[in-house]
Amino acid sequence: MFDSDTYVMEYTYDAALAVLASVRDAVEAVTRESGLVAVVLGRPPGHHAGRKGAAMGAPTLGFCVFNGSALASVLLADRGHSVLVVDFDLHHGNGTQEILYSDRRVYHVDIHQDPSTIYPGTGWPWQTGEGAGKGTKVNVVLPPGAGDDVYRDAIDEAVEILKGVGLRSADYIVFSAGFDAYISDGLGYLRATSASYYYVGRTFLEAFNPKGVVVVFEGGYSVGLERGWPAFLAALLGGDDPVSDRETTSSAYIWSQYRENLRVLRRELGV
Repeated sequence: MFDSDTYVMEYTYDAALAVLASVRDAVEAVTRESGLVAVVLGRPPGHHAGRKGAAMGAPTLGFCVFNGSALASVLLADRGHSVLVVDFDLHHGNGTQEILYSDRRVYHVDIHQDPSTIYPGTGWPWQTGEGAGKGTKVNVVLPPGAGDDVYRDAIDEAVEILKGVGLRSADYIVFSAGFDAYISDGLGYLRATSASYYYVGRTFLEAFNPKGVVVVFEGGYSVGLERGWPAFLAALLGGDDPVSDRETTSSAYIWSQYRENLRVLRRELGV
């Protein structure tokens, strides 16, 4: 056990390097041929891994070893491209945020469950970047119990806020794709269905019109993979939602909590 969450074994290092090699190959592919969607299906995941291990004061590495999403973003930015990272895993991508926190070349929007209720305890609305990167990191916080209605509103708000802080288009989008916000997936308390995963893919592509997309696999352990993955990939490929779940709704109390988080975020970013 590397820590209380994260185990390593004889082959972990090689597996983690293979994930990074696949991310590098995905970047090469999308920059070589316009319009590609490159999907990296690898374990272990990475978005909790920071510069030197557990990131931003988190207690553990959260199953992660090396950060593929951050690697893809930096490789693309180093080539002079504008980059948007969209992390929709249930948990905040604290490692990605730590690595990119002062990097103005990469915008990072992270939609996740309220950090006061779940690991890693980071991703607050006021954490918006520092130095040159100030204002390029957007944390959209969802209360436990939030359903498709709140989730889709959060996606729309994220797009509007990104445009408000200066991102009109992106050469490339890196999706840090976690499916554990799916209802009853097992590790959290959000209630997304295939509708939200289809919507997140379609909306960000339409809003920012990238030349290419890199998808890096994060969390998701049961029904989220079975039903969220196909819906998300269908959106990226221009198809219809093949799952078409019955959509979930949220209580008035959840909506009020969500709107308060959004108010704080907009105030911090001045939009």
